[in-house]
Amino acid sequence: MRSQMIVGGAMAVAALFLVGSSNGQVQPLPGPGSGVVTVHGTVDIGNVPVVSAAQHGSWSVSLVNPADVRVTNTPTVVAAPPSFMKAGARYDVIWSSSEHEVIRVADVSGTWVRVDATGRRRWLNLATAHGVDEVP
Repeated sequence: MRSQMIVGGAMAVAALFLVGSSNGQVQPLPGPGSGVVTVHGTVDIGNVPVVSAAQHGSWSVSLVNPADVRVTNTPTVVAAPPSFMKAGARYDVIWSSSEHEVIRVADVSGTWVRVDATGRRRWLNLATAHGVDEVP
């Protein structure tokens, strides 16, 4: 029993000596880096292998709890009508699908024109047309 106490005391003294000799090299919490690094000699980082990463599989991006955005005091923008566009005239409109449509303009408001054809009134946005030709 007495020899066990002497061995236990010697181990405690050795442990205290070990902790005291590591002065500043021990972190209070486990984790990478203590902020203290001692380098002896040279450090060679010239032979670092090339890392090549590629995405495999599908990506999914989503927004969770986006911030509320409010745009205020924006000026009102009105596009001017084409200078050649006149109410009562006929035009051949070429749409983005390459379809042609002959229209008779009843009213012009910006890039929008009102067309009254076959008893139907509709508004067309000529800004989406690829071309507009005047028909005599």
